[in-house]
Amino acid sequence: MNKSVILLLLTMITACSNESKDVENSSLARQHDNMELDQGDRQSALDGAQLFNKNCHICHGDGANFPGTERLAVRSGREHAVLENRENLSPAYVKWVVRNGLAMMPTFRPTELSDAEVAAIASYLAGQSSEEQ
Repeated sequence: MNKSVILLLLTMITACSNESKDVENSSLARQHDNMELDQGDRQSALDGAQLFNKNCHICHGDGANFPGTERLAVRSGREHAVLENRENLSPAYVKWVVRNGLAMMPTFRPTELSDAEVAAIASYLAGQSSEEQ
């Protein structure tokens, strides 16, 4: 392996492991916030784009220094690296990856992201409304 690939992989591992700790620590805060929402607010909180930006963008944003995007570029090519630009993601696949993790991506438990939140993110990335799932 050349040195730049090794350096990139080490950077991504470090970023994802730090993010995993942040996600775990922020989980309790999100649970508390969700308890205070009434039913109308809960629906607006399920906006897939907002949820993606809050929970996924840190690793899967567009541009440099996003470890998930960089890993996908190595694995699948630059044209498939930015999740928000892809047209080949199904909601079922996104849900599976979020719950089970993939390669360096950690799993997200239902206490971190509810099934409804995961469904909203999956719909957003697949370009579908919630009813189309």
